[in-house]
Amino acid sequence: MLRTVSLRSRAALGQTPSTLMPSFAVKALPIRASMSRPRRGTARLLTLNRHKKKPSSSSLISSIRRYKSSQAVESSTKGASSKSNTSSFNTRQTLEAINEIFNAPRVIPFPRYITPKQYTITISEIFGHSAFFLTFVSFAVDDFLTLRAVAIVASSSLILFSYFHPYGRPLWLPLKWNCLFIAVNGYRIGKVYYDEYMAHNLSEELLHIHSDHFHVIDIVDFAKLVKIGEIETFHEGDEVLNQGKSNRYLRLVLDGKLDVFRDGQRTYSLEEGNFISEVGLHAGIELTGPVESSATVLVEKQDPGKGDGKQAHVRCIRWDRTELIRLLEKEKNLKRSFQAVLSWDVVSKLKAQRLSLSAASQSLDIVDKGNSQSDSRYRGILRNVLSNPDKFDDYKEEINVYRLIHHVSDESHLKALKEFGWTLEEFERGHQQQRK
Repeated sequence: MLRTVSLRSRAALGQTPSTLMPSFAVKALPIRASMSRPRRGTARLLTLNRHKKKPSSSSLISSIRRYKSSQAVESSTKGASSKSNTSSFNTRQTLEAINEIFNAPRVIPFPRYITPKQYTITISEIFGHSAFFLTFVSFAVDDFLTLRAVAIVASSSLILFSYFHPYGRPLWLPLKWNCLFIAVNGYRIGKVYYDEYMAHNLSEELLHIHSDHFHVIDIVDFAKLVKIGEIETFHEGDEVLNQGKSNRYLRLVLDGKLDVFRDGQRTYSLEEGNFISEVGLHAGIELTGPVESSATVLVEKQDPGKGDGKQAHVRCIRWDRTELIRLLEKEKNLKRSFQAVLSWDVVSKLKAQRLSLSAASQSLDIVDKGNSQSDSRYRGILRNVLSNPDKFDDYKEEINVYRLIHHVSDESHLKALKEFGWTLEEFERGHQQQRK
């Protein structure tokens, strides 16, 4: 009772039991409580852990190994990231140093008697002025390769000016376009050198043909012709063309001799460098597809008492007429040179034809015989042109050019038109009138 009164009196003075007890005793009370009253399930958990099997030594070793490998991977990843960060930092520092060098103003040392002022310029501005000056030079150059090379140097200078720009930030739009210009010009220069390499690596036979018969054609253009052609071989007595039958190839004799027969009569021979079945191509008559042959061409037969006893053979290079015309339309310079070669070949064959006719019979009128052969060749060309009514307007002017070159008279022209069922008025109109 006294204890209660004493406590109450002390509580009235503002003192609680907790304040009356020592601090270490207050702190120790919850610890004792927790130790005296364990939580539910603690005893069961201790029992389970007591009966749990201890890990084996092999599982401990594998766990240690997995831990070490994970630590190694983590350290290598951190090292790689640190290296990449270091390299990127070094690159950025290098670019900043170059930018400072390119954009540092430099005084132009003008003498004072010229101007008292000081003018400055940066390396970046020098590249910019050089780019536009070289572009101007490229416009004034005639040579194809020189123009492309100067254009590449100009674009490279402009790339440096665009990246290390005086304003302090790269100009990506002109930089990307100039990269494209460099790629295009570099491709064209590489293609030129590749074509020249392939042209100078032709066989000795083809190089000989070019130097003797195609010297007016550039060696690179001649290589383009050879590329789309095929080599073929004929033996003694073989028939290359048959008069009146269709033929889709233009041929060039590389080696050997052939005889040309018209209506069963031998007219002249073909040798190295002569064309077979050009059909007015020298005059611009660009017939595509199969055309009708105006003569028969056979491999020459050797006399039994002559030669070395070996069988005669002929090697030719042939072109598909449609593919050849497509190439000539694409390569205008090659087209003009090729027509010049064909014209010279026609002149040489006319000369050979006249010599052959004069040697065959002295009593015949050589001039009339030659005119007859020329008219026969013109009829063959006119027949092929009239059989392509869709392209007749394109060939009409070339027909008149052919008549002028080979002196085909109006009488022979009218006779040929009548033979094919055309009139002069229909020829002038460009189409044949339907007849009932």
